[in-house]
Amino acid sequence: YQFIKAMENKGAEAIKSLKRFTPGQIKAAAHGVKNAARFRREYIKGNIGIEHTTKLFLWSFLSRGVAPYQQESMFIDIYKGIDKFIDQAARQELDFGRDFLTKMALDVGDGSGRSRLEYLHDMMADPEMTGKQIRREFAKFGQGVGIDNKVLSFTLLVAGFDDVMVIDRVQLRQMWNDGRYTGYNLWDGIKVPSGADPTKKITKT
Repeated sequence: YQFIKAMENKGAEAIKSLKRFTPGQIKAAAHGVKNAARFRREYIKGNIGIEHTTKLFLWSFLSRGVAPYQQESMFIDIYKGIDKFIDQAARQELDFGRDFLTKMALDVGDGSGRSRLEYLHDMMADPEMTGKQIRREFAKFGQGVGIDNKVLSFTLLVAGFDDVMVIDRVQLRQMWNDGRYTGYNLWDGIKVPSGADPTKKITKT
């Protein structure tokens, strides 16, 4: 609703919002887009290995629920020690880890003999694949690995897929809440008691 409102009158509100960006913010965004495009080119050339794909997802995985400072610090702390576990996961020999690596070490189930991790990497290196397609495929085997659609989209953007959008708590409010949802937790949804009719009452959180 808010996005539709912002696009009225030839996008006057959207343009007004964009004009609030500082030159520094615009420069930083352009720098990020440039690096992501380079990432994509290197994937297509075959210069990025499965270990790099896994570390990219590890970096995104660590973003859950924390500020960028904690995310980057944790990544630096474990970066050097994660290689042996990545290799085991790719070869389906992993005997350590609870979420991503353990479950991504399983066979993807398409008869190719590849692990889910190998399949994900192959899709990201395929010049014909789109971010949208990868998200749909990941949804088929990525349940319970600790990465949701938001984190996956974030990872794909960093890897140079420019056809996806990250919807987080902030963007959800900015794009949907035109005032009618004030006081409601749009991100976590509504809380409905067991057996209740969810159409009868919305509980504020």
